[in-house]
Amino acid sequence: MTQGAHTAAGNTPAAAAVDPLLDVDGVTLQYKTKEHLITATYRVGFKVYPADRFVLLGPSGCGKSTLLKGVAGYLKPVEGNMRLKGVDIKEPGPDRVMVFQEF
Repeated sequence: MTQGAHTAAGNTPAAAAVDPLLDVDGVTLQYKTKEHLITATYRVGFKVYPADRFVLLGPSGCGKSTLLKGVAGYLKPVEGNMRLKGVDIKEPGPDRVMVFQEF
């Protein structure tokens, strides 16, 4: 039996040994206004593992909500991939919920 990497707690495999829950890989997201094409994110990449607590933090207008719309399946990347549990995110699904700021 091979000994794998473990977390500080010692009972769960480290993130390197577990598939990511969310994998955002080189994602560029754009949307159109009446006058412009807005590039909200440019080649963003990160992984979120099942035991992670993930915070998306940044100033107003930096692309946080746009990125969440992509993860929810409402906006397709013009470049890169987003995968949830190893499956490409192509459209909204019953496994994701998004609450918009304006309600």
